[in-house]
Amino acid sequence: MQVAAIASVFLLSAPAGYACWCGKTDVKEAFDRAKVVFVGEVFDVIPPRNPRSANFVDAAHTIRFRVETAWKEPFWTEANVLDGIAGCSGFRRLPQKGEKYLVYAEPVFRNDPSRREVMTHGCTRTALVSETVPAAGIYYRNQAADDIRMLNAMTMFPPRSKRIFNPLQMRWPDK
Repeated sequence: MQVAAIASVFLLSAPAGYACWCGKTDVKEAFDRAKVVFVGEVFDVIPPRNPRSANFVDAAHTIRFRVETAWKEPFWTEANVLDGIAGCSGFRRLPQKGEKYLVYAEPVFRNDPSRREVMTHGCTRTALVSETVPAAGIYYRNQAADDIRMLNAMTMFPPRSKRIFNPLQMRWPDK
């Protein structure tokens, strides 16, 4: 009886939790799914127009970034990314001005290419650039730094099936 009473106290006083069911994708898959991939500094956070709206665009925060490096088009100098900041959002907490993020932003309206709104959520690889996360044992790693190295390798070198122009191997036509 006493154990049941203690267990019920813990269950009733536990904070509300949000279950997200998705596995984090690898860098290549996240890059392919995203409409834009960039590192940017937060310069403004705009609250939702209507937090109780069923329409995600109206209920989401707009995070405004100054884009520093972009790996996937369009190459904007500024980007607005929508995020619900609750449950399965891409950010664990509301971003602060001056923080830098690696952002994988997917289209909000995937079936309507004329719409430009992009979002991040808990299943993307969006991460704070300076954040370290526990890895195996006592080791820590920086997911954003690891991803940036992979993005540079993926986008700097074209696939081997394509021929690339190399001025050092240029041959003059025979006369």
